[in-house]
Amino acid sequence: MVSPEQVNTSTNVNRLLAGLTRRDREQVLAGCTRVVLSGGMILVEAGEAMAQVYFPIDCTICLTTPTETGIQLGVSLIGYEGMLGTTLSTGIAMLQVRASVQEGGDAWRISRNKFMLLLATLPLLQRRVFSYLHLTLDYLVRKSVCCQFHLLEARLAYWLLMVHDRVDEDAFELTHQMLADLLGVRRVGITLAARALQSRGLISYRRGTITILDREGVMAAACTCYGVSEAAYERLLG
Repeated sequence: MVSPEQVNTSTNVNRLLAGLTRRDREQVLAGCTRVVLSGGMILVEAGEAMAQVYFPIDCTICLTTPTETGIQLGVSLIGYEGMLGTTLSTGIAMLQVRASVQEGGDAWRISRNKFMLLLATLPLLQRRVFSYLHLTLDYLVRKSVCCQFHLLEARLAYWLLMVHDRVDEDAFELTHQMLADLLGVRRVGITLAARALQSRGLISYRRGTITILDREGVMAAACTCYGVSEAAYERLLG
């Protein structure tokens, strides 16, 4: 359970919850437990029913889908702007993708049953969850186009910006193999793309840690997909 002091601390609330009225937010957080999620932790496997809903605070959750080669292809990234469990709003508990923690940190966790009850009794929560689900579907459509037509270096810059937007620091842990799997390309391709960004002084890479040195430069290097979903989020949920 969460104390009133914790509920009223803005740093403890992700943006999806922050847009609720104070009364609704307190009601949601009263049923939540703050948990620490470690990087690499698998929250739900593909084909499993979700028992818990997560609202990230300063962690990131990556959704991936298995391929025939055994690689987990990146689908989407969830941070403090969203939640894991949107499909519950449609009555579907089964997750068709794997949800694992990419960047460790804190999150609010609530049981599926409690969350479903809150959805039924809090209209504003329901509207915000539906809006976030809409934004997620819109992003997935755009991502499919991105994978077909945009260069790897631009796609890599886009993904790095997505991670950077969701963490508090310029440096975060991401190996070339992880990025290769997430973007569905060979590791050598990521190495070359990262080397190109590093040679221009935009990022640095060492021992599995990527540091954003010039965010404006990375934005210029990213494909035009970056900023579209972010602007849509501000319109619907900001």
